[in-house]
Amino acid sequence: MTETHSTGCTMSSFIKSTGRRKVGSTTKPAQRKAEDIIDVHRHTRLQAIDHDVFFAFLDAPAKPGVALTEAAERYRARVTLR
Repeated sequence: MTETHSTGCTMSSFIKSTGRRKVGSTTKPAQRKAEDIIDVHRHTRLQAIDHDVFFAFLDAPAKPGVALTEAAERYRARVTLR
């Protein structure tokens, strides 16, 4: 979803709200704002407790459930038939 959809404004309103100093065909403040938005969604920041839980799951993964085991068996059967 684009920032304009999540904020409920049009693209024109979004660009106007971030500044009007144009350089070429790009509005510099709008470009900076867009890069900031992308950066927020590109990285996930974990608190200490989240970090510990995340790595604990990596160190001791859960055993696959019945549905996953059955799906793997169906896939294996389809692949070996080819």
